[in-house]
Amino acid sequence: MTKANITEYDNTAANNTDVQDVPLGENLMYPSHVNNAFREIMADLADINDGTVAMTSPSMSSATISGGTITGITDLAVADGGTGASTAAAARDNLDVDQAAQP
Repeated sequence: MTKANITEYDNTAANNTDVQDVPLGENLMYPSHVNNAFREIMADLADINDGTVAMTSPSMSSATISGGTITGITDLAVADGGTGASTAAAARDNLDVDQAAQP
């Protein structure tokens, strides 16, 4: 079966017999196949970089963020330490904060 993207590559090198239908086997691979195989691998990596193929590993169990901006995320629930909102007004409502009592 062809390896259509990087998530289908095998951890056992011998099981990776092609890249996007470019044969990698001994006596099957022509010099042009070497170039094409590298190009296909580079395209597979670019797909992950562009987000068109999801990266399935490595996974992360904790992270330290020391700066920058995070966008495109779901509001973090109050139970998880967030405000459950994406606006200040909604956060005050969710946290039952009386704005009039604020300095």
